[in-house]
Amino acid sequence: MNVFSRQVVFLALMATGGVAAAPNAEAAFGGEKCSAPTPAKFTSLYYIDQFAFEEALPFCDGGAKCSRAMRLWIAVREFSLGNYAAAEKWFAEADTFAAGEKLTKGWDRKKGWGALDDIRRYLKQRSELGPVKPEYVQKIRVLYPRQTRATAPFTPKTLEYDATVCRLRHIEMNFGMLKQYIELFSRGRLSIAVDYQVIDGAMTRLNKRAQGLVESIEPWNDAIANLMADTALNYDLAWFIYPYKGGIAFGGVGGLPLTPDISRKVGIRRVWYPDGWGRFMNYAQFFHEYLHTVEFTLKLKLTTHGGKETERILKETGLEKGKSGETDYAEWHFAHTIPGNKSWEEAFGYPKRKKNRALETDVQADEVPIHKGEE
Repeated sequence: MNVFSRQVVFLALMATGGVAAAPNAEAAFGGEKCSAPTPAKFTSLYYIDQFAFEEALPFCDGGAKCSRAMRLWIAVREFSLGNYAAAEKWFAEADTFAAGEKLTKGWDRKKGWGALDDIRRYLKQRSELGPVKPEYVQKIRVLYPRQTRATAPFTPKTLEYDATVCRLRHIEMNFGMLKQYIELFSRGRLSIAVDYQVIDGAMTRLNKRAQGLVESIEPWNDAIANLMADTALNYDLAWFIYPYKGGIAFGGVGGLPLTPDISRKVGIRRVWYPDGWGRFMNYAQFFHEYLHTVEFTLKLKLTTHGGKETERILKETGLEKGKSGETDYAEWHFAHTIPGNKSWEEAFGYPKRKKNRALETDVQADEVPIHKGEE
C-alpha cells in the first residue's frame, strides 16, 4: 500500500467472539436452496440461473448446443469443488456433443480469458499438483445485503433488486475456481477460504458509475457494525457483492467503513462487485478484480485495460501477443515476482493487525485502476 497518514484510534468496536462463519451460499441464506424450474415452463437460461444443471439435461432433449453447454457447467462446478476426475469426465462428455459447433458467446473466449482450452489445461495441471499444504490461507469475507433500494444520480427511479441464494451460489463457484487457480499458480503455497455473510439490510445509494456503496446500507445497526469490525480484524479481503444488474466493479485497496458516515474506516484489500455479474461467464472479470487487490498491495502490474498496458506486461513477462491473457500474466508473476521479499502472509494478509487485535482507523485514499477515458 502507499504510505498514508494514519490516525491511531483504538475503537470500542473490537469484535468479541467474532461473527459466525458461513462456509457456503446456502448456509449464508439459512439453509435456503435454489428451486429447480419446471421443464415445460422455462428456457435453458433459467436452469442456469437456478444453478440446476443436471435438472436441465432432460430439458435439453438431445439438442447438441444445450446438452454440451450444460455438461460444461457441471464440469466447471466440479472443478471449482476440487473434484478433478469428475470435472474431466463431464468435459469429455461435453466433447461428444457437436464439438465443432459454435457455442454460446459466454463459452467462446479468447485464450487467457476463461477459454475452454485454458480451463482444461489448468484442470489437468491442478489435478497433477495434488493435495496442498499452503503456507498461508487468505481469508476473504463476502458481504451481501439482501436488497438494493437505492437512489442514483443517473436515474430518477428507485433501483430495486433482491439478493438470491442462486446468485450467491454462482459467485461461490467463481470463488471455487479462484481457489483452484491460486493454489496452482502458487504451487500450493497460497490458498483462499471464503466466508459468506448475507446482511439483513438494503443498500440505499449508488454513485454515478453504478458502484454500490456499502456505507449506505440501512438499517445500520449494532450487528452490521460488529460485522464490519470483525471483517477488518479477522479477514484479509472484503468482497462486497450487491444486488444489481451490472454497472461497475472495482478491485484494489481502500477503506472499509466502520460507521455509515465513514468517519471511521480501516484500510483493507477490497472488491465491490454487482451480483448480476456473478455467473461463471464473467469469471474473467471476477479474476481480474481479484488481481487488482494483489497488484495494488505488491506494487506490480498484472492486469490490463488497453494496448499500452498489454504491451508493457508482454514485454515484462515475455509472453506472446494474442496467445496469452490475465491468467497467463498471473501464472508468470506467481512464478517470478510474487510474493517478492515478503512472506505469503505479509503479501496477502494483515499479520500485525491480527496479532495486535487493535482496530485502528486509517485515513487512506482508495487505490483502484484508472480505466480508459477516466484520466
